[in-house]
Amino acid sequence: MLAIYCRHSKAKKEGKDTSIATQKKHGVELAEYLNLEYDTYIDKGISGTSVDKREGMLRLLEDVKKGKITVFYAHDQDRIERDTSFWLEFCSIIIANNVRYFENTLEIDLTEPSNAMSTTMKSAFSAYYAAQTSKAVKNSIKRNAERGKVRGILPYGYTKDEEGFVIKHTEQAKVVELIYELSLGGLGTYSISNELNKKNIPTKFHEFEGDIKRKADKYQPERTFKKSEVRWRGNVIYDMIKNESYKGIKRVGNIIVEIPPIVSDETWIKAVENLEQNKKNVGPKNQYHYLLNGLVYCHHCGKPVIGKKRLKGRDNAYKCTGKRYPNPDCTESRGLNIPKLETFIIKHLFESKDLTTYLLSLPEREGEVDVMKSKLIQSKKDLEKIKTIIANTDELLVSATADRRERFIKILDTNEKKQRSLVETIEVLEIKIGESLKTERDKILKEVTQGYDRDLSFDELKDLVHTVVEKIVVKHVVKEKEDIEKSHHVLFIKYKGFDEQLVIQTNNYLAYTWSGMIFNNVNNVEELDPNKIEIDWEKVANQETLTMPMQSYRLTLKEDELIHFD
Repeated sequence: MLAIYCRHSKAKKEGKDTSIATQKKHGVELAEYLNLEYDTYIDKGISGTSVDKREGMLRLLEDVKKGKITVFYAHDQDRIERDTSFWLEFCSIIIANNVRYFENTLEIDLTEPSNAMSTTMKSAFSAYYAAQTSKAVKNSIKRNAERGKVRGILPYGYTKDEEGFVIKHTEQAKVVELIYELSLGGLGTYSISNELNKKNIPTKFHEFEGDIKRKADKYQPERTFKKSEVRWRGNVIYDMIKNESYKGIKRVGNIIVEIPPIVSDETWIKAVENLEQNKKNVGPKNQYHYLLNGLVYCHHCGKPVIGKKRLKGRDNAYKCTGKRYPNPDCTESRGLNIPKLETFIIKHLFESKDLTTYLLSLPEREGEVDVMKSKLIQSKKDLEKIKTIIANTDELLVSATADRRERFIKILDTNEKKQRSLVETIEVLEIKIGESLKTERDKILKEVTQGYDRDLSFDELKDLVHTVVEKIVVKHVVKEKEDIEKSHHVLFIKYKGFDEQLVIQTNNYLAYTWSGMIFNNVNNVEELDPNKIEIDWEKVANQETLTMPMQSYRLTLKEDELIHFD
């Protein structure tokens, strides 16, 4: 495969730099000439002196090391780097993996001493130019700072006038004053953030378009939020109160730029001292451990169910995030006691041998594997089509008139996103197909269950649980709508590598009864979602989709054996 690497550091005027589209076009032409498949690796808006931030280059080097790449193409050496030490590292990786190197359609043998010398000299000149440019930019920043101008994003509460000088943002400055007032009045930073959210006061992110992604830990899925919907948080308030800008000081390197103060020196000092004193009085922050975060989801609304503990409150349950302040929209879910649910999962997975014995006896579910294989083949076909569309759009973009360029660029960006999504889908499907093969899934199950020990640390135990369990969906069932106490929960437990879902019922959360297994007769992977399964639990014995794989299974816990991790 031929790797096409493209990079630009920032948007430049037409004719001042070679566009990503042009770089790709020439790389595709080389791939067609050599009759090779190709993949593109792109870094947009990133300097050649930066290495760690260039995801495209890092991914390319990983693929070279894995043996996926046989030929490398870049429009020019300065697209690869402006740092001599990185160039030498890059050359060693290319040479060690026998990858042919092309620069602007010209093949260069990097093992040839004369080529090694000339390319290293070129790298040194490129690095010198980058350093000189950086120095000039820094001098410009310094001169502007001395005149009272600053670059970059300003703190909340400030904006710039037409000449680039910092001025107060009328509405935001009032919010900053309110924050200091509330802090001096005795409110903590998280209480202040709650007050601002109650008043629906927009954050600085409200000014920006696009999304922001956050992930609590490696077990929980990444969640996407619109930047315009980002809410106030206590740590943001804390940083704002300590920000010197609000008393009229903006530091640019070693230069202090005077800007309009929003609060007086006295107010700022008192607020900071008060903040530090409050911080000392709070005491150590409670650290809680949740074994099942990232696995449990609500049957009613589909949102994650996460653990919530408070020493000074009654919270000690896994609760649906759809019921959380300030926008509760899940009306049917109900919390599950943390120690009881976690103890059941541990005993069910590792101490009761019935489950392991039963799962190992199940045959390979060929239907699900066939579905995933079919989807994998289709995804690969779709990926090739997208690559063709991208290549054709690149060609059109090169010769497009000014009024059509923007349209083609949007088409190119859309299809590049589709390409990345398909690549991720293919990787996930290949992993899931491997997990679903009986020999592989049985091997993992045996290793995990045999690796369990009561003396394991919390993190080790959590790794074992997340290795076996794919998803747990909880359904709250109320038989008599007027009596919430006459209710119970149903757990749908899906194991990695199996398309069967274990169905467990519990009403006092100490006794858990196996109601059966759901076997999914489906035409595509999406239909495996337990949220789409509706069961009449009063007629559960008559359900055709349920079987009783074991004559009797009932796991009963005792209060004195419940496991507490905190």
